[in-house]
Amino acid sequence: MSVSDVPINSSVPGIPAERRLADRGLYLDACATTPPAEAVIEAMAEAQRDAWANPSSLHGHGLAAAESLERSRLSIAASLGCGAEQVMLCSGGTEAIHNALHG
Repeated sequence: MSVSDVPINSSVPGIPAERRLADRGLYLDACATTPPAEAVIEAMAEAQRDAWANPSSLHGHGLAAAESLERSRLSIAASLGCGAEQVMLCSGGTEAIHNALHG
């Protein structure tokens, strides 16, 4: 069996056929990123459309973003079985690693 015989993303739930990588070549950088599931794309689009402002701002758009962020924190906490105060949301990998190492 060769690499070309292995179906890419053929059984990954949430990735529709038109977004599978098989027709676009072999992707071997899953440590950096992976294609998002359709539900993730939809949730991100909603957040970028409705909660795009700085959640630390006190104007209406900022307050809406803060509410969306807190709903997300509560949802993540419920999924992990922990308290929302234990969920730290970071802007990226470097910040997350720093917080993990240094608190």
